[in-house]
Amino acid sequence: MDLLHIVLRVIHIGSAIFWVGSATFLLVFVEPTVRALGPQGGSFMAHMNTARKMPQVIAISAVLTIAAGIWLYWRDTRFDLDVISTAPVIGLTVGAVAAILAFVIGLTMVRPRVERLGALGGAMASGSPTQEQVQEMGQLQGSLRGISIFNEVLLVIAVVAMASARFL
Repeated sequence: MDLLHIVLRVIHIGSAIFWVGSATFLLVFVEPTVRALGPQGGSFMAHMNTARKMPQVIAISAVLTIAAGIWLYWRDTRFDLDVISTAPVIGLTVGAVAAILAFVIGLTMVRPRVERLGALGGAMASGSPTQEQVQEMGQLQGSLRGISIFNEVLLVIAVVAMASARFL
């Protein structure tokens, strides 16, 4: 194993841990807390999105995970169909497809809702929230929860497939 391979694996695994861990933490702890806090939860999300740059940091970890993973996949398979059709590489492929799909869903569906929740929460914190704001907040939270659960399932599939691929 050469140094580049080691560096790519560290980047791939380290950023994947951060990405999947962040998604899990947000789904299990942050989202229910924000929902329970109502308008105050919106202020919290606004701070996480603007001051802490949460969506950007998670997106960067996902990009690093996927880019390093594609590079490792290429180094191991050279996209040779004889190699790709082996059981361990099929496992890696399933994990890769699940992770890439989770990234696309996160970028196109989760992130815009999280950003809108943060902006809406910031607006609601500056005064008495209107009925329209409260209704939009509830709709956003509901749709975000369903999408986030689906995305979490994809990320778990990716982790399990990657971790078990060499045992297939």
